[in-house]
Amino acid sequence: MRQGIIHIGAMTIPTRRIRLRPGDRARLETWLRTRTIPHRQVERARIVLGSAQGMSSYELAEELCLSRPTIQRWLDRYEANGLQGLEDRSRSGRPCTVTPDVEAEVVEKTLKEDPPQGTHWSTRLMAEETDAHHSQVARIWRAHGLKPHRVKTFKLSKDPRFIEKLRDVMGLYVDPPERAVVFAFEEKSRIQALDRTRSGLPLK
Repeated sequence: MRQGIIHIGAMTIPTRRIRLRPGDRARLETWLRTRTIPHRQVERARIVLGSAQGMSSYELAEELCLSRPTIQRWLDRYEANGLQGLEDRSRSGRPCTVTPDVEAEVVEKTLKEDPPQGTHWSTRLMAEETDAHHSQVARIWRAHGLKPHRVKTFKLSKDPRFIEKLRDVMGLYVDPPERAVVFAFEEKSRIQALDRTRSGLPLK
C-alpha cells in the first residue's frame, strides 16, 4: 500500500493506493466481465482496481455510490487476505438441511393429514412429526403458499346424526309448530365451532 494526498477544494484528503498481488489484476478484470459473478463481488473488484489506479476512497465512494467506511473495509480485507477476502464469508448458524423428501413430506402432511393434537397444524407440531426444524417448516409453507391456520372451505360435521339434526333445526325456521319456542346458544366469540373436527376438544 502506498499513501499520498489529493486536494479537493479546500480539503486535503489522504489517498490509499493498494498494491495488487501478482496475477490479481487479470482475475479482477475477469470478474468485471463475467455475468455470473454476483454484483456485490464485482463492486468489490472495482474498489480494489480503482485504488490500485490511484483513486482515493472519497473518489471511489462518489463513483460507486458507497460509503467511505465500506470502501475502507474491502481494501482492508484485500490487503489481509487477497482475492479471498473479497468473497462472502460463511455465516454462522444451522445450515439448511431440508431435503426434497422432507419438503414433500411436510407438504403432504399439511394438505392431507390432521395433526395429532389441536385443530390445525402449527410449525412446531409439524416439526415434531417430521425431520424439519420449525423455522424450515415455515419456509416450506411460504414457498408453497400454505396457510393451515386459515380455513378456506366449509367443514361438514362428522356427526352420524347430522342430517337428522339439520332437518329438525331447519324445520323450526321453515315450518315452526304452533307456539314453538326456540333457544339459540352460541359459543364464545372468535371460536369457530365448525373448525373443530375432533370431538375430544371441549371448550375450556
